[in-house]
Amino acid sequence: MSLLEELTKTRQVAEERAIEKATPAGWRPSVRTDDGTATVVSKPYESGVTPDERELLTAHGFDPELWMITGGVRSTSWDVYIPKGAQGEDGEWKDKFYAFRFNAVERPQGRVNVDELLEVLDRVVELPVRQYAHRDGSDRSYVVAFGDLQLGKVDGDGTEGTLRRFNQSVERARAAIADMRVGKLGHVHLVFAGDCVEGFNSQKGTNAWRTELTITEQVRVLRRLMLHAVTQLAPHADRLTVVSVPGNHDRAMPDTHKTRSDDSWAIEALEAVRDALELSGNYNHVECYVPGVDEEAVTLSVGGRTLTHIHGHQTRSQAKLWDWWKGQTFGKHASGDADILIHGHYHHWHSEAKGDRLMIGLPALESESAWWRQTTGETGNPSGLTFTLIDGSIGDINFV
Repeated sequence: MSLLEELTKTRQVAEERAIEKATPAGWRPSVRTDDGTATVVSKPYESGVTPDERELLTAHGFDPELWMITGGVRSTSWDVYIPKGAQGEDGEWKDKFYAFRFNAVERPQGRVNVDELLEVLDRVVELPVRQYAHRDGSDRSYVVAFGDLQLGKVDGDGTEGTLRRFNQSVERARAAIADMRVGKLGHVHLVFAGDCVEGFNSQKGTNAWRTELTITEQVRVLRRLMLHAVTQLAPHADRLTVVSVPGNHDRAMPDTHKTRSDDSWAIEALEAVRDALELSGNYNHVECYVPGVDEEAVTLSVGGRTLTHIHGHQTRSQAKLWDWWKGQTFGKHASGDADILIHGHYHHWHSEAKGDRLMIGLPALESESAWWRQTTGETGNPSGLTFTLIDGSIGDINFV
């Protein structure tokens, strides 16, 4: 071994010892497994190195195809310093190092490949985008609404089945516009009524094992799915409005760290889609709406009526939503001015009118809840919902 190699080796050993000595107490590399959950403290990483989930798992002996990180990643940092003279003529050495702490659990039924999932959206049976010679002269709006996709959930046919149904629903909605034979519509209204992703916060996090995608993967799929619906429907209307409201499953933080009511992945996904549309410069007729700060509802005029959109978890039973709505009127909130309420959460189609007020409950797009099936025997009847509003009159209610 050459003198240079000997010096390099000595330097590396000195650095490794200095890093180990400076590592904070409780942050030394370790892997501890307890009841199926591996608690990992990573090896030290140099400044500028930010490993992703796959790299963290692989570096510590976990196959990312079979394991996933749950509950987020914590980190700490510290400085390492070797004074001049401790390593000969190379001079002093200083750097910052990082360590990461996370929990890893086995993926249920193995890993679901997100890229393969998203191929469902690429297999679109293309319907021609018509070059409309005229537009519909009436105040006609076409509503396309989805509730409770719960992307990432393993129950029933899982995320792939939900994506396949969503793709089919958008195609059917697009074909229905052409079948109207009225030309380009004045307004198409696209609704995402909460619980768009399964998340890890519902039931105090006990649903984590029955979730086949990480939270970032769930949100990535939702974002692509929203963008797909927009690009398919936008060419057929002078105006496309998109609403997304928060549910109980897509909360960004658990109840132990409860933040604002609008702190939701369902909102973040549509905000990201809004950014993409603005950057493209080709969708100036598309408008995206989410609740305001610490709010959960969006109220909007559509087709001569005023619609308010919520998820539905605001009450413990569907019947109590009427009381919630009355309370909004008493409190002089925007939702109280609406004459149509659209909600999800209860996973089945429901329509009820009182006076000139109409409540529409959306079916879930997920195929089933195993817990609900075992409790009640009921399975899902998944679909999206479409209807028209023409000069204030509702009609043509269809399940797509």
